[in-house]
Amino acid sequence: MFDWAFAGDGALGEDIGNCVPGSVIDLFVPAARLPGLAAAVYDAYLHGLRAGGWRGDERLVRLGVCASAVKYDWLTALCPPARARRSSSTTAAHGPCPPYCATGSAA
Repeated sequence: MFDWAFAGDGALGEDIGNCVPGSVIDLFVPAARLPGLAAAVYDAYLHGLRAGGWRGDERLVRLGVCASAVKYDWLTALCPPARARRSSSTTAAHGPCPPYCATGSAA
């Protein structure tokens, strides 16, 4: 997927840090599927970087994802089920990123 609307300079992971939560917030993906979507996109992103010859520290990618996605964190206040379970909605394999109503029931 290429999103030409935001083509240009950016940090590693910044694009998926916007795409993944935006997919849920804009109701393209059910909120309950966010953890799986985030993991799949992150893994594919790293695979693509490696296939393209990038040999950097993948923690830099995680930092870019989380730093760009954190701006959506205020929306969790609008999702009471997620707010109550916030601490348990992150996955250890992919680091601590905001849940974006991942435990809610958006359609």
